[in-house]
Amino acid sequence: MSKLYIFTVRDVKIDGKIQYNGLIPKLFDTLQDGNPDITFETQFDKSILKEKSQMEIFFSLLKSPNNLLWKQSDQSTVPDYLKLNTKYKILYLNLIQFQKENMKKREFIRFMKHLLEGHSTMQYGIYFGSRKADNPKHFLQMIEKELKNHKNQKIIYYQEIDKILDKIDFHQEEYNINNPLLYFNIAWQYGVKEETSYNYNYLDNNRKAFKEYIKSFDNETLKYTEIICHIPLNKEDFNHVFEHMGGRKKKISRRKYHRKKKNK
Repeated sequence: MSKLYIFTVRDVKIDGKIQYNGLIPKLFDTLQDGNPDITFETQFDKSILKEKSQMEIFFSLLKSPNNLLWKQSDQSTVPDYLKLNTKYKILYLNLIQFQKENMKKREFIRFMKHLLEGHSTMQYGIYFGSRKADNPKHFLQMIEKELKNHKNQKIIYYQEIDKILDKIDFHQEEYNINNPLLYFNIAWQYGVKEETSYNYNYLDNNRKAFKEYIKSFDNETLKYTEIICHIPLNKEDFNHVFEHMGGRKKKISRRKYHRKKKNK
């Protein structure tokens, strides 16, 4: 029987420049509005790092009423279903994950750039794809074929969906969150939530139905669907595969990746 996998693909380098590739969602569309005069350098003054801590800077961005978390998308066909107290808890989860990542100065600057690279019509969250496969090897063969013409070095985070849903369940229960934190769209639409969006919510005990609904689509159809997760996740909860230019790859298990980090 085939398993259901969830995955996201991140650029490790663009034009030779290292990018932030963690799993904290973007916050603003500042660098994507098409204005050539707006650059990261004009939007982020690095000297602020002499005056404020990284946590203070990130927190000030998280609580801005103009970011994607607090701003209701004009494209959505349903009301903003995340209650105010849920958004505050999502903010808190961001701070916890940020603290875990323990960034050096250069990493933090890359992270700041990442936060400004959202799209104005996107819903706040991490965007995932999904595929049905017999095993991890079968899954990776499919994804590698889809990325064969990529220009940038990429990292693929992937995992059986049950293991990620376990994380979602934990956060909902631990922080008493009643709103669903993850949903599935049958078309790629930057997370715009519609009446046809399928919510996952452990309070509704709908994991089996949620997975069966996604698995009802064939893999060709799933290429154009999306799963949106409203909370940041730890990349060490995923398996990792690096896709280099030319199709070379290096697979890193979660255990080996954790051991490698410890030895640094």
